[in-house]
Amino acid sequence: NMTEVKRITSEMAKVTSDLSASQHKIAAAPDAPKESPQPHESVPKKVDPSFSENKSDFGNFSHPDFELESAPKGLVIKKYIGKSKNVIIPDQIAGFKVISIGSHAFKGVESISKIIFPESLIEISAGGVADCRNLNEISLPSSLKYIKKHAFGWAAIKSINISKNVTEIEFPIFHGCNNLSKINVELLNPSYKSDKDVIYDKKMEALLCLPPGYKLDSFRVPKSVKKIGGSAILAKNLKRIYIPKETHIDPEAFKLADPNIMKIIR
Repeated sequence: NMTEVKRITSEMAKVTSDLSASQHKIAAAPDAPKESPQPHESVPKKVDPSFSENKSDFGNFSHPDFELESAPKGLVIKKYIGKSKNVIIPDQIAGFKVISIGSHAFKGVESISKIIFPESLIEISAGGVADCRNLNEISLPSSLKYIKKHAFGWAAIKSINISKNVTEIEFPIFHGCNNLSKINVELLNPSYKSDKDVIYDKKMEALLCLPPGYKLDSFRVPKSVKKIGGSAILAKNLKRIYIPKETHIDPEAFKLADPNIMKIIR
């Protein structure tokens, strides 16, 4: 039946046309808006410049006057390489505190006449400022806690002040300092005491340092002193020293003194 065939053909053409129009609308539809990705918010790491668990956190840096190395809580002056006669060590370098003078850091630098240490300093290591033979002025900070052996050996200093916070001294530290005659330890120091320019322990039971430049030619050890420590007697001009019979004398007490002019009286 031709009439039926024409009807079916017409309906198929209409379906094809509708499908084509639908696809065109889909293709022309704008893309759905996309959410822009939020930038990643980085939280800056807080670093205490006075402390680092990892030495590598300090990175690599240099200073024109000092060779440096890192330590768990700050920086160490490893070696002085500057040319100045008056040395001022800063509290911080590259944002990190200077906490220690390394062993022999200034050894033999005879051009230096003055050193001002920073208020961040905790320790002066063994021989840290040894053999600076023209060094006549030093300023020790109140932050200093530890002074190791031979720290100031052969310096030209005439006087020194030791703060109340110094809790550990490894004597001798002043051997060869022949001009040193004035020593003052702050009264509130819990470990040491000075009396007439001589250093004792706090109870004055141990004599720890009779300085090389002690001006009198005789010295009487206080009766309270039970022991004279190793290398404690440094005085070069001492002719007579009176020591109580009960006082123990370390075998090396007079090791750095001049035995040729000194008479021990007990």
